[in-house]
Amino acid sequence: MKPYELDKRSALMATSWGKFQILASNYKAAGYSSPEEFVRSISKSEKNQLAAFVNFINSDPVLLKAIRNKDWLAFALRFNGPRQNGYDLRMRGNYEKNK
Repeated sequence: MKPYELDKRSALMATSWGKFQILASNYKAAGYSSPEEFVRSISKSEKNQLAAFVNFINSDPVLLKAIRNKDWLAFALRFNGPRQNGYDLRMRGNYEKNK
């Protein structure tokens, strides 16, 4: 992986990690002291991935309000951006199926 060879930290931070695809540049919001610690933890277990995702949501008032209100579109737009491509509909469907 050439970017990693050129600048390890930047390569880690520019990559999304885990089931929830959190960019390592968000390591502080996910509850970690460095991108390296974030990547190590995320790589160990799905439990750690979920904990990082919860920390990430709790650190962002817009995400937190959206998920509490089950405003799937607001959540998807904040988390994935304007090209969220139906992520809100998948979230709504999964919520309805599993509530």
